[in-house]
Amino acid sequence: MAARNFAVYSNDALENAIVATSARHVTIFSLIDCPQLPFGTRYKLVDAKNGHRLTIGIGRAVSSHQPLNLATVRHLGAQHGCTEVHVFA
Repeated sequence: MAARNFAVYSNDALENAIVATSARHVTIFSLIDCPQLPFGTRYKLVDAKNGHRLTIGIGRAVSSHQPLNLATVRHLGAQHGCTEVHVFA
């Protein structure tokens, strides 16, 4: 069961959704090195195994408690086999 404000997309739909967010800056972290995320931060979970990146889904940090947002991202990433988190600013 997916968490609230997290969606799994096909890659075409995902790219359109990311463009729609008008993100101007993207920072890439490994799942384990991802920092705490403030409320409203958008992120993308990516599987970067075998030399290519496969987008698994996108989400938005919904808690005002930053460590809880980080725990949610790590939990979802581990559930879906992700190795990277792309954080949009």
